[in-house]
Amino acid sequence: MILYTLIKRNRYSDLMHDIGITAFCGIFGTVYEYYSHGVYSGYMQLMFLFPLLGGIIPSILQLIIPQIPKTNAAVKKLWKCGVVTLTVGSAMSMICFFMVVLVY
Repeated sequence: MILYTLIKRNRYSDLMHDIGITAFCGIFGTVYEYYSHGVYSGYMQLMFLFPLLGGIIPSILQLIIPQIPKTNAAVKKLWKCGVVTLTVGSAMSMICFFMVVLVY
């Protein structure tokens, strides 16, 4: 019973962590584009989708459907690294695009 509670708590904490990152990305994209002097990009507007689709959706599916096998720690860390890479890459591509527009 205690192990089941710890596993559930770990899954809920992962879900809350992913929700926080998704909210931060959405707010960051909105604020950045507000102060970007009219330069808009799909990379920044849709940056929140990477943690949403790569973090929240799989976590919710694992909580709802108990038949989905649990992933081990290495696979989970690699998956999270991939989501972080896509999210940061999206932000950096927008920042580089913004700098190119300002220079020319």
